[in-house]
Amino acid sequence: MKISIKNFGPIDHFEFDLEKDLHVIYGENNIGKSWAIEVLYLLLKFWREDSGFWKLFAKEKIFDSITDVALDTSFNNTFGEVKNIFSNIQPEIKIESKVLNMKLKRESSNNGLLSNFFVSCSLNDNNDLEDEGSKAKKFKNIYFLPASKSGIYQVLSNMGNIFAQLSQFPLKNKSLNLPSMSEPVSDYILNIAAINGSKQGGFGSFVDFLEEKVIEGSVVFDELQKKLKYKSNRTGLVSELHEASSMIAEISPLVAYLKYILPKKNSILFIEEPEAHLHPKVQVEMMRIFVDLAKSGVKVVMTTHSDFMMNELTNLLLEKKIDADKVGSYHLVMGENGSYDAGDMKATSEGIEDYNFTDVAVEQYERRMNILEKLNQEHAFTEDSAR
Repeated sequence: MKISIKNFGPIDHFEFDLEKDLHVIYGENNIGKSWAIEVLYLLLKFWREDSGFWKLFAKEKIFDSITDVALDTSFNNTFGEVKNIFSNIQPEIKIESKVLNMKLKRESSNNGLLSNFFVSCSLNDNNDLEDEGSKAKKFKNIYFLPASKSGIYQVLSNMGNIFAQLSQFPLKNKSLNLPSMSEPVSDYILNIAAINGSKQGGFGSFVDFLEEKVIEGSVVFDELQKKLKYKSNRTGLVSELHEASSMIAEISPLVAYLKYILPKKNSILFIEEPEAHLHPKVQVEMMRIFVDLAKSGVKVVMTTHSDFMMNELTNLLLEKKIDADKVGSYHLVMGENGSYDAGDMKATSEGIEDYNFTDVAVEQYERRMNILEKLNQEHAFTEDSAR
């Protein structure tokens, strides 16, 4: 199944192939990487088996120009204005599979005000909707770990559950002003808040590795305070997550998801910048974890600025630890009408060509050589003057 996004915020166009198991999105800051995965996350929530869309489509079989208020509300809460910020064109999203084609387009009404997203769907010839519905079960468990995971957990660990629930419903009391919260972030807080200490199971080996080799301790659930804490293997002391090192605080939410939240089957995990606060050595270990997760049946979608993670993924591709056709590697660059995938960092059996980090490294090297050359010239001049 392929999802294409056009004219959405800073994005000109972007295509995502869900048949792949590991997706890595590269690009500079403020170019649309977060927009891309948040759109994908909301669309897959809309598409999944238990959404209202499937109930409606199962009844009508085909429909055209139907507004979907729930999807529109999700986009508005998360992005605000969604039209292309460069061309002012309203967005268009297409979902294409072997069975079903769907197009979502936001248009202006006669009075100039924005309408909800219009949804147009049709079945392809000689294909069965029930078969497509069964495929949608693959997207039943969809989770999002935002950037600054540790900070969000620290600030909202006590009040986050209340804020997250209220942010998803209209308020009758307009005098109550709540802080703006995107749906992926509110979903993240609600999932963390729903942890009750019971383990999902199925990811024990991943959890053991992360706890024993990386954070050297355990992420535990405090039954009395109803919150996650960190227990050090070295000292045995239990502390708040924000009291631990930045590396521990950043990885602990992922450990918590693997231990308490993420089901083994039919799961998709979106994660922003998993390398944050991590030493390069740990970044390399994290890429191995994500590759193994993808091979175990969990689809992983991530954004990253880490050349260490990219280089490790290249090594794993060369070693045949993961097949290139299972890896979606995208390089967002900015064009005249917004960002798009340049297509120059696709995963192959020979790895991934670096068109995102090399220029910076080369520039640093050349600048260092120029500085050294200048220092050598000054030193030589000083020695000549002394003679």
